[in-house]
Amino acid sequence: YLEKEFEMEDSTSLNLSCDSSNIEVYVWDEKTIKFEVAKRVRGVWKREELEKDLDNFLVEIYEKENEIIFKSEYRGKNKSPADRNIDLTLYMPKKIEGITLEIGTGNIKFHDNIRGKLNGEIGMANMEVAGFYGEIGIEGNIGNITISSGRLEGETYIKKNIGNICINAKFEEGGNYLFKTDIGNIELALPGDSKISFESIGELEINDFDDFSYDTKAHVETSVGKIAIRKTGE
Repeated sequence: YLEKEFEMEDSTSLNLSCDSSNIEVYVWDEKTIKFEVAKRVRGVWKREELEKDLDNFLVEIYEKENEIIFKSEYRGKNKSPADRNIDLTLYMPKKIEGITLEIGTGNIKFHDNIRGKLNGEIGMANMEVAGFYGEIGIEGNIGNITISSGRLEGETYIKKNIGNICINAKFEEGGNYLFKTDIGNIELALPGDSKISFESIGELEINDFDDFSYDTKAHVETSVGKIAIRKTGE
């Protein structure tokens, strides 16, 4: 078990790079970011061998210029991600300059509202975000992405090979939005007075926004799956 804490400013960015991890992120009122790290291994080996295998995790947490960097990598012989992973719990301020993710396998969950920029490459992991305010750029192989509230801005995109995309949030006018999955469903819900034109490619179940004249555009695409774009009461 490892704990580490750093002072943070609004201009500080966070970089997370993990090959196999379960990540939980919470917001607090402190001007610091706190890491709580637990290494976990499972297997049919003897207890002594399993305890020794914990040393095969390389974990680095450090500050470089205006960025807090977390890296974890397993260098042992246990090849199954299900049998060896890092449990990472993060406590951080609500506003942050940016978050960059590089996740191999696992899950990541943001339990509270966050503000800033969120970018990442996700191999095989689900991502849940309680509330996000800012610009998102996510590419991934397998896994679902859910954003339950907030406001999306700027050049926002989410692209998956396999996985569902589910977003319930406001879309800022003037932004440019792209949501694409090769295999999976896409469900978008946003306020009924949103001045956005949606272009869809794939099986369209419903699109409550039938005015295509707005300057703000959103492209929604699935090859195998359904698309639903609904108005909410906000």
